[in-house]
Amino acid sequence: RVVFWNRHAGVLFGRSAADAQGRPIVELLQGEADGPERRAMRALREPGAAPTGFEAHVRRPDGTDVWGEWHASRLE
Repeated sequence: RVVFWNRHAGVLFGRSAADAQGRPIVELLQGEADGPERRAMRALREPGAAPTGFEAHVRRPDGTDVWGEWHASRLE
């Protein structure tokens, strides 16, 4: 789940912090059922999981797509 959302994330994703915080990141990435972002998020469910990186696209609320390299970490 999104716990921090800065201004640049808002520009990239086309969403406000209020709209993003608390939502699962996979909802914002809009990937395939077994896409790289979903595999990365499943790996992060394990306690002590190392930070992970992956490439995926974001579909903004206005319908435009942005491709990027993403990094995610588990917060405990």
